[in-house]
Amino acid sequence: MEEFAKNPLGVVVALVGIMELFNLVSKVADNIKAWRKPGLTVDARLDCHDRMLDNDNKRIDSLTDGQVALIKGVKALIWHERTGNSVDKLTEASDAIDQYLTTRR
Repeated sequence: MEEFAKNPLGVVVALVGIMELFNLVSKVADNIKAWRKPGLTVDARLDCHDRMLDNDNKRIDSLTDGQVALIKGVKALIWHERTGNSVDKLTEASDAIDQYLTTRR
């Protein structure tokens, strides 16, 4: 050990080796972070898109309910024109359309 301390070149080489080791560890850690970042970004984007798709599905379901109410109303009108009666079906269809229009968002 004393001979190592007496040789300044050996000390410098040892210090440079230690610094390079720290540099290597730092670069490896940076590379690992860089590899993980795209995955984390993609996961966040997928979660955002999942929420948007859920909202769109809710809106489509709401529109489908409205379409059903309107089609029932049109069918009741056609039936009324054909037969001249069925006023109660017209009233039910009108109520269903009013219900849809007042409760939709």
